Amino acid sequence: MTSQSKPHAQRPRSVLMLFAAHRFLQTHFMAWVHALQAGGMHVHVGTALPAYLKKMPPPGYHDLPFQRAGLNPLKALHEIWTILKLLGKTTPEVLHLFGWRMILFGLLASLMHPRTKVICFVTGMGSVFLQKGFIQRHCTSGFLLILRCLFFLKKPALWMENQPDLTFLATRLSVPLSRQKCVPGAGVDAQHFAIQPFPEMGLLTLGYCGRFIKDKGLGELVTAIAQINQDGIKVRLHLGGTGDPQSLSAFSDAQITAWGKIPGITLFGHQSYEQLPGFWGAVHGAILPSYSEGLPKMLVEASLSGRGAIATAVSGCQAVVDDPETGTLVPPHNVPALVQSITSWIEDPQAAKHKGLAAHKKATATFSLTQVTAFLQKAYGLEPRLASHFESPL
Repeated sequence: MTSQSKPHAQRPRSVLMLFAAHRFLQTHFMAWVHALQAGGMHVHVGTALPAYLKKMPPPGYHDLPFQRAGLNPLKALHEIWTILKLLGKTTPEVLHLFGWRMILFGLLASLMHPRTKVICFVTGMGSVFLQKGFIQRHCTSGFLLILRCLFFLKKPALWMENQPDLTFLATRLSVPLSRQKCVPGAGVDAQHFAIQPFPEMGLLTLGYCGRFIKDKGLGELVTAIAQINQDGIKVRLHLGGTGDPQSLSAFSDAQITAWGKIPGITLFGHQSYEQLPGFWGAVHGAILPSYSEGLPKMLVEASLSGRGAIATAVSGCQAVVDDPETGTLVPPHNVPALVQSITSWIEDPQAAKHKGLAAHKKATATFSLTQVTAFLQKAYGLEPRLASHFESPL
């Protein structure tokens, strides 16, 4: 048989993407939907749609009764049954699962559809792997055992956003290298987050924009800012975002409100997609003392805007921040280290500008939407087609 007559592997024509939370789809992965559509695929999306879309979902979108948290057995069975029915209705060639809940329930449902290929995208290790108690550790071990059995039976691909976490989880789940893929994040639009003019150096101003939860290290961050400013304001902290009551590490509304009374800290509330470039343009650097990350989109947005970062030396942050070129890395759970790193930025204000320029260069080459969507289309075996990010119609 000649090389011209060799059959090519058939490219998938349809995919069902499942998200436990519509907000996660809207803020991170709408561009992936567009990229696969641009590549010629028929895309179905299943998620819990907001109230205003439930009566008339957009074409290809399916409103499903998903929850982000909780393992009520009856509700869990109902979610699995709903996924099973949707698989029968849409008959996708690929089932793409985002997050732990969808991975567990989606894999269980997919056992009844042996021809459907499955991609499990773990966007971060999450609170499940951060719990330290005796019961929590045993629950995590049991969860991994169930997943290992499902991975053995279904043999899905495992996608993650940084190599250390991928290596760790693939080892625990016995996933061969041929089914592993390290994805450079969700992708961020480099045109929308264009490099911003650097603010004049008065007081150092740092920014955080994301969910207000304990796993992001916000407790340590607020304590560090309070210590630095106890004898007068030396640094400002802009906090953009809101609380997340459904998270296992949620702060109370009273705790969040109290932060705004600490000298130097300003609460900016939720930042829309249109507001985010201005948020990063008003600060000298980003700060993310997180306990665990997949690949933090916040740091990529800040980097594209020309801002370096102070972040913790955990896998996801280390993938974005190169210390000392594009930022400063500190150990997690460490207030003195945070105080020291912030103080060093206060004492050398020009270093922040240089780190920001280097961060912009790295993010543009590695984490921009153009790079990530090309990676995605190649992973699906599609011809590269441009797909620009725009605000979701959802």
